Amino acid sequence: MTRGYSINGEYGKGPEFAGKALLLVSNEKTRQAVQAMIVALKAGKDINL
Repeated sequence: MTRGYSINGEYGKGPEFAGKALLLVSNEKTRQAVQAMIVALKAGKDINL
């Protein structure tokens, strides 16, 4: 969902779903990647680049 919203330019909707994903991650590397996505989306940047 997060990537889909990002590709459509709806950056404000992505962090909600990324936050839910953050609760489910199983390792630190993935946690950091999801956190970086949230920061980028909140800054209005596409995470699909």
